[in-house]
Amino acid sequence: MMVKSTHLEDVNSMTPFFNFSTISEGKDYSSTMLATDGFNTANVESGTFCISSNLSICDLKLLNVNQTTALFEFIVTNNLNNIQENINWTFDTGDANITSTINFNLTGGEDIFIYVEYIYGSAGNYQVVATTSNANFTDLPNALIHDTQQVYIRTSSSTQQLGTFDKFTLNATQRWSINYIISGESFANMENLSTHFYSFEMNSLQITDIIQCIQDFINGTA
Repeated sequence: MMVKSTHLEDVNSMTPFFNFSTISEGKDYSSTMLATDGFNTANVESGTFCISSNLSICDLKLLNVNQTTALFEFIVTNNLNNIQENINWTFDTGDANITSTINFNLTGGEDIFIYVEYIYGSAGNYQVVATTSNANFTDLPNALIHDTQQVYIRTSSSTQQLGTFDKFTLNATQRWSINYIISGESFANMENLSTHFYSFEMNSLQITDIIQCIQDFINGTA
């Protein structure tokens, strides 16, 4: 489980890094981050995490706020060598509890990016909590492009979708999921989420056209 405090006004961001190489497994640890610009009131982020070799949740982020609509991201990783089946997640927005409606499987070492869009009743401070089966907080692998990546989204209208994409890439707070559909495959038809999560699918193109289409798509939405 990972807990994070979120403020829906004047959001600034920072990226913390944790070094787990010198601490023991199987213990609970707490962390506190203090951020201030020297003028405004300091903002404190705190959370509890456990170092584990099991299924894990990591890197809970607030990607974007548009008035009272917030877009969150977190990652579920299978740290075991064998497949884990029928995984589900829950997300407490601090205003409501959201539960996944589509179970998914993860092979050994595989992860899935999950996006939750939620409309709050009013601006303010909220504590959000993401959980999954036997989940603990763990470190995030440093990767910018993911191959054959599972993605799960929940829109502000409560629609939930699960899909697998040939390529998944990220930059700052933007995410792009890309598929080339061949014979026998189906379109994921996944929705976009504001200007921070995009789904792009193609078929019946030559390799040079595929590359150009992807470049145009990312450049046009970045």
